[in-house]
Parts: sequence; structure tokens; C-alpha cells
Amino acid sequence: MNKQQKHYLQQYATSHDFSIFDAYNNPSSTKRAIEQYYLNEMNINGGYDFRILSHNCQVFTCAYMLANDTLKVITPRHTYYIKGAN
Repeated sequence: MNKQQKHYLQQYATSHDFSIFDAYNNPSSTKRAIEQYYLNEMNINGGYDFRILSHNCQVFTCAYMLANDTLKVITPRHTYYIKGAN
């Protein structure tokens, strides 16, 4: 496992932001729509335990677990799959 994967796993393990509303006081409609898109994707893929890993005033990074012990991390520019995350 590389350093970046370890970093994302640590962020996931310590995140207490389970919704866009946990990360932002008043999230924009765009942020809410993006979150809804990934929540729907998670449900379709049989995923669970959605979390916001990091955020700033413009963008956020989120992740959820897939049934095969893979963490799917979605950043503004890339998507990563970390196998053996559980």
C-alpha cells in the first residue's frame, strides 16, 4: 500500500462527516447535487458508510466502502480504489 492510499484510509477512519451538511454549514446546491449523485452511485454499487474525507470552500473529497472490502475515494479530479481497506 502506498503513502497516498494510507493517507486516504486514515482520513476515512477518522472522518466524522457523514453528510455534506456535516462538512458545510450551508452547502451550495451544486455540492448537494454532487453528494446525491455519489450516494445514488453507492446504493447502486452496493456500497455503504459514505463519508466526507476533506473539504474546503470550493471542493470536497468523499469515499465509501464497497462490498469487496474496497474503499472508493472520489476527489475533484480522480477516483481511487483501495483494495483490502477493511
